[in-house]
Amino acid sequence: MSKRSDIIGTVPMGTPYLPESQQSTANAKLVLAAVVERFPDFLSEAIPYVNILSFNEWLKRGYVVKKGEKAIRCAGARPILGEVEKDGYQEVLGMVPVNACVFAAPQVEPVAKEEEARAQAWEALGITRSDAQGIVECEQRQNSPKVEAPRYINPPQASSLALASLFQ
Repeated sequence: MSKRSDIIGTVPMGTPYLPESQQSTANAKLVLAAVVERFPDFLSEAIPYVNILSFNEWLKRGYVVKKGEKAIRCAGARPILGEVEKDGYQEVLGMVPVNACVFAAPQVEPVAKEEEARAQAWEALGITRSDAQGIVECEQRQNSPKVEAPRYINPPQASSLALASLFQ
């Protein structure tokens, strides 16, 4: 599996996600119906498989989904493949239904160059996204004003103080 920073900007904008022979007209109609509801101004420019794409396909084109955007869901099918035969081909045993989540062009924005550089630097150091988030949170805590925590009495001290007060 490739790293996300490795795929950013590897496919030119306007390149279809799938060849026309593999595109589903039923799904294209469903997606366009969702676009009419949510983005009526974008309908004239909407082309499924070209500017209505999945999260990773937008990354490949150098775009990222805006924070808080909701996906357009459509049905799909994934093949169940058999073992690799001697001639290198795999037999398709059947299909499994899946949900595809796609985003339209108004829901994405270009990837910021400094964000891309930061992601590449973290991956070069072997830092995962969750580790990186922890680093950012730690830096924010270090820069925030210090607040002294309230002092508590340890439980053994509290019980001995309570007993001592009973016998006085």
